[in-house]
Amino acid sequence: MLKRNTTALIALAAATGLAHAETFKINDSTSFGVNVDLGAYYASVKNSSGKTENQIAGKGLNQVKFEGSSKLSGGTKVFGKVEIDFDPVKDNDTVKTDDIKIGVAGAFGQIQIGQFDSYAEDKVFEALGVGHGEYGFVTEAKSGNDGRHIQYTNKLGPLSIGVDITHMAKANDATKSSTGTAVALVYKIDALTLGYAHDKISAYDADGNDASAKSTDGFSVNYKLGDTQLIGFVGKTKPVSGSDSTNYSGVAAKYQMGAVDFGLAFQRVKTGSTTNNETSFGVGYQAYKDMTLYADMVKKGLSSKKGDAFEVGVMYSF
Repeated sequence: MLKRNTTALIALAAATGLAHAETFKINDSTSFGVNVDLGAYYASVKNSSGKTENQIAGKGLNQVKFEGSSKLSGGTKVFGKVEIDFDPVKDNDTVKTDDIKIGVAGAFGQIQIGQFDSYAEDKVFEALGVGHGEYGFVTEAKSGNDGRHIQYTNKLGPLSIGVDITHMAKANDATKSSTGTAVALVYKIDALTLGYAHDKISAYDADGNDASAKSTDGFSVNYKLGDTQLIGFVGKTKPVSGSDSTNYSGVAAKYQMGAVDFGLAFQRVKTGSTTNNETSFGVGYQAYKDMTLYADMVKKGLSSKKGDAFEVGVMYSF
């Protein structure tokens, strides 16, 4: 999702004190915000035959986000968000929704419903994502559907918890359905953040077809040392049938140097007796306020170099 693709840009903005959203105060209790992300890139990607596919696109980088909140009595807040994705480079591209949520937050925590990434995916499974654009990422451990989604989150001192429930019916037979559940725990103390997540994946994917994975467990660690973040991740995805689980183990580092950020990740992916080693590298440069130029590459370690990619692009937020 686009949230993952703009992680490095958001981090760069935070480090330099930039704001990418305009917030309007409607009255003393209600506010409304608008944020726009624009971008385009050139990507060179190896297909399953080992041939290079070249493209100029904007998929995954372009989004308009509307969000609002209203304070109720007793410190409770009602909020909502709508994200619209589009590709301005592709002719007559289809406009699609991304995250859409409505929720309530208070002393009890936060409850939201809609379509969005699980807490487990955001906080644990995406730990090794150091790229900027669409292709420059190592393989992410499988997680459940984003849609038909209820999430509860809360923070108890240094411990944050997230519980996600999703529901999906079988394609062309809504009498058959399945529920997916995910639980994530994130513990932060000083510069160290530890995460654990278990995702029991729905039997049907986002299109209502049989899912390829049964469950995923993952552990992440993030240590911030000055301008550097050191990251580790291990995980296991169990298949719906058979005994060949997929095991993930990797490390990553992010470094912020003024207007420049660097990211490097290594990951070992093993399914049964098949092992491949992945490498991802990305660099971003804030050329002007709210504008970042980037270059990403990834090598997946597969036969015929399938999935290997190089990408250069530009992103602008306002």
